[in-house]
Amino acid sequence: MVFFPIVDFAMNANSWSLAPLAAIFFCSFLHSRASADILVVPKDHPTIQEAINAAGPGDVVVVRPGIYSGKFQITGKTQITVRAAGKVIVAASGPAPGISIVGSSQIILRGFWVKEGPNHGIAIEDSTAITVDRCRTSHVGGDGVRITDSTGVLVDRFEMKRPNGCGIRLVSDGTVTSGCLVKRGRILHPGSDGVLIEGDSNLVERCWISEAQEDGLEVAAGSSSNTLSKCTVKDALRSGIRLDGAQTTVSTMFLLEPGDTGIEIFSDNHSISKVILKKPGDDGVRLNPGSEGNTLDRCSVVRPAGDGFDVEGNSNTMLQCRSIGAGDRGFEVTSTGNILSSCLAILSEGFDLFDSTPAGSNTYSSNLFKKVGP
Repeated sequence: MVFFPIVDFAMNANSWSLAPLAAIFFCSFLHSRASADILVVPKDHPTIQEAINAAGPGDVVVVRPGIYSGKFQITGKTQITVRAAGKVIVAASGPAPGISIVGSSQIILRGFWVKEGPNHGIAIEDSTAITVDRCRTSHVGGDGVRITDSTGVLVDRFEMKRPNGCGIRLVSDGTVTSGCLVKRGRILHPGSDGVLIEGDSNLVERCWISEAQEDGLEVAAGSSSNTLSKCTVKDALRSGIRLDGAQTTVSTMFLLEPGDTGIEIFSDNHSISKVILKKPGDDGVRLNPGSEGNTLDRCSVVRPAGDGFDVEGNSNTMLQCRSIGAGDRGFEVTSTGNILSSCLAILSEGFDLFDSTPAGSNTYSSNLFKKVGP
């Protein structure tokens, strides 16, 4: 039963070929439960670390409510659960993260609150099939959760409040971090990006990100095939979404009042659909030079300070996209081979469509633009 979050992850990400792996883990975990021990802190062991050190496959470490100073680490463990039985605060101290999971697999961490500390709140490294459920961090000196060189990590129902770094960061520092799922959480006022992805085939969905001091969501260069879905990003200091990696799928997003561009695209072959952008501080969507083969479908930009859509890359497609009340141009196209179909721009301060390329360089069909230039 306690392994359900991993099964849930596999069901949501079956295209990543993790379901067979999860099934094997699940069956072996059930088999081990017959002889499982429950180690209670502080009843059976005075510290969380001592209980973890004593735990074997199938065991459950239960931590009673209280404030526990220091930190704890799960290293080289398989099939153990560490859960808080009520409000458990880890008052982190010293140079290490508040909670570390290193070189482990099939670990469930549930219900902990890491408070303060100079390093990351929760750090996962060189591990597989890890579940972090209902955990919180606040005012940590690094990232709220940092996942490095790991696969199949699930972070679910979380809150990261005022980390000095990113809310959640996925890092590939030797091995590609892949197949991770981040969902149903809140990231509040991170000192850097809300979520930064450096890896392949990861999914972020149903998250609320507020007041990121850099970008709300960023997919770093060298990353591929990641998915961002059903998230709300509010008041990011820079862009709501920044795409440097390739082949990202973005769908059903709300980007509210980013300080700079709503979506900033530097790379190729992204699929972006059903995104609503309200009051970006600059352009709604900017396709920078070198961004090619991207598709934007049913995206709406409302009252951007700059252009609704600034198209500087070649061979991109915009379908049923809308710009309403742009502070400059609804659609500005300065590159070639682009397709605009069934698009709309109204109430633009400048032109609804401004195409500075030679005639016939781009394809337009069934659009509604009243003011066209130059």
